[in-house]
Amino acid sequence: MESSSLTSTIDFLRRHAPFDRMDETHIEYLAKRLEVRFYARGEVVMEPTDGVAGRFHIIRQGRVRGGEGSGEMAESEAWELVSGECFPIGALLTRRPVRFTTRAVEDSLCFELSREEFHKLLQMSDEFHDFCTRRMASLLDNAYKDIQARSVSRVSSNQSLDTPIRSMVPRSPISVQADTSLESVLTTMNREKIGSMVVCDADNRPTGLFTLHDVVGRVVLPRLDLATPIAEVANAEFVKLTPESPAFDAVVALARHGADHLCVVDAQGKLVGVLSERDLFSLQRIGLVSLNRS
Repeated sequence: MESSSLTSTIDFLRRHAPFDRMDETHIEYLAKRLEVRFYARGEVVMEPTDGVAGRFHIIRQGRVRGGEGSGEMAESEAWELVSGECFPIGALLTRRPVRFTTRAVEDSLCFELSREEFHKLLQMSDEFHDFCTRRMASLLDNAYKDIQARSVSRVSSNQSLDTPIRSMVPRSPISVQADTSLESVLTTMNREKIGSMVVCDADNRPTGLFTLHDVVGRVVLPRLDLATPIAEVANAEFVKLTPESPAFDAVVALARHGADHLCVVDAQGKLVGVLSERDLFSLQRIGLVSLNRS
């Protein structure tokens, strides 16, 4: 990018959040890696069939509109973004396809950053990371309040997302030691019809979490030997909450981490149970997808 163009891009970014709070070195890093793309009025910017979201967009000029489906959208389903706003943060954070089709409302210019550079910037800049995670949590918070208000007449109090999660744990937890073979773990999960397995130490404190969603990426594609100890493939970074935590805290935590299971632990950090997205929403018949869509 030429010097004059780079300066112009940085000046533009500095006028909008979160770039106005970011360090100069991080702004320059971002600006040097941005590409400019033109979208004609009505042109699709992104849609669910594109696969895992691959680009972070910052609107330089114009407007984009998103909503369900690829055709005409009802006003209640649609949203619009204008110059200085960015998308699709949720899909990039959780490495999934976008939920909605997004089109240019008018001739528009977008700055675009690759998924790989987006995640590098998340690690580099605390301000950028904070903006992305807080924005996602805020959207969920607003969605929850709206859903709760509309559902109050048909959902009993013991089904509320204010309910402590201890009452939602479906069964006693099943766990294994770190040296348990992958084959044994998968056999147990299949027999017990559970979607996750917790790895615990000798004091029953969770040290890792392995879910069915990990099977493809961590076992099948790498062609991993089934004799491999589960500790080598279990995720050491997982969500943990206390039994007294409200269900809504579990919703936000799962969304922030792009997870579908969490561990419930007592004050000493010992495993009490495992809670899944399905457990959280089976009573109200809504899921994280519904919350994000709302």
